[in-house]
Amino acid sequence: MDRDTTTGWIKLLWLPLVVFLGGLLITALLWIETREALQGQAEQTLERIHHLQAQRLQQGINTFEGNLEQLANQLPAENPEALLGTIRDPMPGWQALAVLDNDTRVQWQYSIQDELWAEGTRFDAAAHWRGTLERARNQGAVATSPRFEHPTRPGDQLQALVWPLPGNNGEAGYLIASFSPVQFIQAFLGPVEGHSEHTAIVDLDQHDHRPIFQSQPDQGLGTSRESELGLGDRRWLMRSQITPEMAGHNSGLIQGLPLGGAALSIALALLLGQMRHRQAQLQKTTEQLQKEWDRDRRALDNKHLEKEVLSRALSDSEQRTRDFVELGEAIGFELDDQATIGYVSPQAYQLLGRPPTEVAGMALAQLLPEPERARLRDALRDCRREATAVLLDTQMHRISGQDLPVRLRMITITDALSHCQGYRVVAWPRASH
Repeated sequence: MDRDTTTGWIKLLWLPLVVFLGGLLITALLWIETREALQGQAEQTLERIHHLQAQRLQQGINTFEGNLEQLANQLPAENPEALLGTIRDPMPGWQALAVLDNDTRVQWQYSIQDELWAEGTRFDAAAHWRGTLERARNQGAVATSPRFEHPTRPGDQLQALVWPLPGNNGEAGYLIASFSPVQFIQAFLGPVEGHSEHTAIVDLDQHDHRPIFQSQPDQGLGTSRESELGLGDRRWLMRSQITPEMAGHNSGLIQGLPLGGAALSIALALLLGQMRHRQAQLQKTTEQLQKEWDRDRRALDNKHLEKEVLSRALSDSEQRTRDFVELGEAIGFELDDQATIGYVSPQAYQLLGRPPTEVAGMALAQLLPEPERARLRDALRDCRREATAVLLDTQMHRISGQDLPVRLRMITITDALSHCQGYRVVAWPRASH
């Protein structure tokens, strides 16, 4: 191959070669960025799921301890059998409740799933129970026992919460709530948002730090989150790890990126153009929404201003009316449709010697002499029938025993359908006219 031929091939192939190498470079950079992004996304998902799971489990523990404390607080004053009706919804994994006397013997037992101890069983015969009972008594609060084997189902591990009970004559007892930690934990841990991470629970106060619960076999993916939970006076460590299922959703993308490098080089320009077009549309939509939001906000501000002006005008009008009522010499009444006084102006005390609070709730006829009450009823009936103001010259009782000559002017209060809802009445002393 001569020099000219070599130069021709170089001119022919340099641009495809540059595009190919550039595509490989872009593919490599995208592969690295995508892998880091997916790893970060998986870690964020793990962080969120772990927080929710730990919060859910701790709330379940707190509810469990709260139920036990409630029962313990009621037991000194009540027969244990009387409390059975209060156990409406036993916590998951509960096995049995037992009350011990001062000698740590079983006095009473309520089996939720299994009967664990015979009546009269003495708890302080076992070293781990003695330590738990002593801690509960010394702390004056709930204590958690180490794990122990189910008496009738070998291999099943149980734990118990122990609460000290005050007794009569200075004696003391205990409330024991046994439960299966595996069943209890399973009830509160489950898939979140379609993801199922590997979760293990370790009892930090147990010499054997093997997990007491694992949601699935250890996957060993490295990234993990840990939280410490409190169960009585013991500590549980909750450890969550990313599973292959969580990271495997995007494994096809990771594997396909190197194979699609050449196609990515060609499609990159189209992809960027499409992204820019969508970005422009989104920006246009955002600007339009912003304009509509500004218009609606101004309209709402105008409505608020208008409402404030109307409210202020109404308040001024009401105050003006109150001032005129207080400055007048007449007594103002507002009656319901049975002529019972609901409101009375302060002049009632000046003219009748009766405070408004005493007059409110009385029938208006009670303020008139007996012979005048029939005339009042006739006047109210005329007012209601004719829907016009009616005058009535009559008298009203004063607190001093003397009657006050007055002139009543009354009108009806009607609703939108012209139905009578009550009356407004003004009483002037006739001497003032």
